Amino acid sequence: METHSVTQLQITNVLNEWKTIVTSKTKGMKEALDRLKKLREQGLFIEYAIVYAQLVEHYVKLILEGYASRQRIWHILDIRDPYAVSLHKIDDDTLGDLIGKLKKLNNDTQLTDQLSRLNTLRKELVHQLFNGRNNIEEADIRASIYINNDCPALMEDLYALATSINQEIGKIADLAKNSTPDGTRTRKSAPQQKT
Repeated sequence: METHSVTQLQITNVLNEWKTIVTSKTKGMKEALDRLKKLREQGLFIEYAIVYAQLVEHYVKLILEGYASRQRIWHILDIRDPYAVSLHKIDDDTLGDLIGKLKKLNNDTQLTDQLSRLNTLRKELVHQLFNGRNNIEEADIRASIYINNDCPALMEDLYALATSINQEIGKIADLAKNSTPDGTRTRKSAPQQKT
């Protein structure tokens, strides 16, 4: 089999893996959104914030999986990865770890600041709420304020980033299809602009 065909097959495999990840995570996120709607209707803001934080964590993992797919395609095409962030075993990472990796791959400080605020609230609710020193009603009010002020913008920003990465992966794959059929390439650097 000629080198170009092997390269195309490898890229097709990465794209198929990416599509499978998107399909799987999207299904899980849809179920979480349905649950969030019920929690909000019932006025269970602490519970909403905790489930929402889990949803966001999965969304960030999806985005990092997109970056990992991009890295794999760059590797196949012998393009140097300018970010060199390890994206192996992200399923074991905490939300804080995921935010740190996203920060290295993306220069949107507003997004990472939003994620950090959510992570702080999540930690407070999960780890400190039931220690007998915190007021549940006050925590519920803080969660309600966060939900009403920050949730919609964060979800929109995550969606925009995921869409951008998906489009970038598609463009890279299209460029690879149009590469030289003999498979000859010189080592190239990936674009320096962070998405």
